[in-house]
Amino acid sequence: MQIVFDTLYYLDSKEISILEIKRLDQPAGSTVDQIFHWLLFNKETKQIQHLTFRSLDSSSVLEERFFVEGFLKFSETEGTYIQKFNSGQFEVKNRSMESLPEVIHEAVQRYFNPA
Repeated sequence: MQIVFDTLYYLDSKEISILEIKRLDQPAGSTVDQIFHWLLFNKETKQIQHLTFRSLDSSSVLEERFFVEGFLKFSETEGTYIQKFNSGQFEVKNRSMESLPEVIHEAVQRYFNPA
């Protein structure tokens, strides 16, 4: 079964992509956690990791998202994701206005529809 979603944010680096998606195929009465998802796509393994959203801060020029797994800070053009557990840091480009690459779209479908 194909899931239907909109990509709200798409941040991209050489190693990873971070997405916020909104599921459009959820029934009325679904919770926020069932509709909105932050996902990290590992380009080497082509696997999706769910990011556990904790809080956000927002201004006219800078967005910040706090997850159990790390911290994301970004503007309209670029940002940084810092992993909490692996101490990795990734410089990302904000590609939210671009189409999601097919390989990521397919990984999202597999993530929500495991075989």
